Amino acid sequence: MAVEREPMPGSHFRELLSGDSGTLLAAVVAVLAASVVLVGAATAIGVFGMPQVVAIDNHLVGANETTTKVQSQLTVTNPNPFPITLRRADVAHTVFLNGIAVGDGQRSGVSLGPGNSSVDVRTGLENDRIDEWWVTHVRRGERTNLTVDATVESGRLDRSVSRRVTDRTVRTDIISTFNRSETIPVNASRAVVSDPVLYVNETTARWGNVTTNRTVIHTRLRVYNPKTYAVPITGVRYDVGMNDVAVANGSTRDLSAIPPRSHRNVTARLVVDNGRLDEWWVSHVRRNQTTTVRVDYAVSLDLSAYGGQNRTVSPEPIERTIRTDVFGAHGGETKLQFS
Repeated sequence: MAVEREPMPGSHFRELLSGDSGTLLAAVVAVLAASVVLVGAATAIGVFGMPQVVAIDNHLVGANETTTKVQSQLTVTNPNPFPITLRRADVAHTVFLNGIAVGDGQRSGVSLGPGNSSVDVRTGLENDRIDEWWVTHVRRGERTNLTVDATVESGRLDRSVSRRVTDRTVRTDIISTFNRSETIPVNASRAVVSDPVLYVNETTARWGNVTTNRTVIHTRLRVYNPKTYAVPITGVRYDVGMNDVAVANGSTRDLSAIPPRSHRNVTARLVVDNGRLDEWWVSHVRRNQTTTVRVDYAVSLDLSAYGGQNRTVSPEPIERTIRTDVFGAHGGETKLQFS
């Protein structure tokens, strides 16, 4: 009576080796196909997790005439117990200011071990998008929503995952640079009249219309005449510089005389040339996100009635220092700081 025996370990493999090459090739293909199916199924049911960016740390590190350089450190988590190399794709991210894509960065061929990995990416922000962003910033009351979207794509898992990793509000208050409540004397420095001729008791400003090319600022001087006679003002001119970059100017003309011992409001319309803002931005970044705003204004007086001539005098300029932290290392809201 014949006795059935269990095949010896490896006997099927030896049988394949002793058979024709077609049988062996078919077996190998079948094994590989099964592996692919298993990996796909495991990925689908979540056995193999997709890496994703869970945090990002951005720092402005420099700027030239066209590009602002940002050093970004992305924290990427790999939930799998095995390393993943992103051969076919990248770790990438895009920076948005009020929905305007101002720059992006990416890194290819990244190897991710299990758990968290740090991936350094150099990002370039396009300076020519600054004026476009500025329009939205002013229209929204000097408020910007800064967001960063990050994407991880894996060739091994044949998937990509995108998510928002930064969402914060950046606020500024540039218009308050023009606000001043100190009393400033206006001296004619002429023998025909004693100084001061006038006092500027207050300056204020508000945003006007903003377009792609220019931004309007409406200013007001609260002027007091201490004399017992009227003092004619024929004009007021403003010049505004940010880090020595001339960005705005304006004037008012054909003003009437200020009555004796009376206050009058003198208004002027300033126009910001939005095309100069990218040049200012470069200086702001290069000075560690610091800007000195200087507002020079000149008052033209008509002293002919008092034996003098027309005289243009320049009161003390308004000067403020602005510091920002665009990517906001402290909390979800970044505010402009003055000093």
